[in-house]
Amino acid sequence: ALPEVFAKPIWFIPGVGNNVPEIGLHNCEAMDMMRGEEVEVMGLLAQVDLAGPLMVILPGSHTKFISLDERGRIAACATTLAGELLQTISQNTILAKSLDNKFADAINPDMLLAGAALAGRTGFGRACFSIRILEQFMPCDTNDRANFLLGVVLSADLLALKNSSAVRMHSGTPVVIAGKGVLTQGLSLMIERDDYFSAPVTVIDTGQQALLSGAGAIQVARARGLYRGPDPVSREGIKEMTRY
Repeated sequence: ALPEVFAKPIWFIPGVGNNVPEIGLHNCEAMDMMRGEEVEVMGLLAQVDLAGPLMVILPGSHTKFISLDERGRIAACATTLAGELLQTISQNTILAKSLDNKFADAINPDMLLAGAALAGRTGFGRACFSIRILEQFMPCDTNDRANFLLGVVLSADLLALKNSSAVRMHSGTPVVIAGKGVLTQGLSLMIERDDYFSAPVTVIDTGQQALLSGAGAIQVARARGLYRGPDPVSREGIKEMTRY
């Protein structure tokens, strides 16, 4: 307890990492870790009727791929810099003017998939520079070019998902995406159009995503025997929990 901070005991939830012994160049890609997303997944499982095995994707500044086994336990995770790459490229490279320093406002499937396809053929850097070529020589607007970049970045994410030794994705594993905005919409569309993925893709709506971290933390507290109150499936439930 820290009485000068709070009168009641404070419990910390540790992060989790992949079980990889003696990490070196030969196996460093198999290692990954997370600090916070694990409780989001627990909150998701507590609020949405899902059964493993699953691949849960949490898009964001650092997109997380989280593998759940048949019992709904976290088996492994992998991380990319998708959101940070989008921000950096959109605002701090020669492409900033071509993109008006912003992300896509709405998904344009044709431009999204075109960016992904070009990245697959020519690589990440060349596909990114092609956005400047589009600005100079093709009649498309800023949102179109931003979709093209989104496709380039997300194609790298899907390459990681399919090939990473950290999570060992199988084509028949159902995918659940819980996030907001164009990252979630773009990932969902690209996975649905990719022949590798044969299982359904479920996108969790924004209403169900509310308070995932809090709900997951309470599940941890319940398992530890620290909390025996009601499940907080709403803001009212979170407030009710403070009585315990």
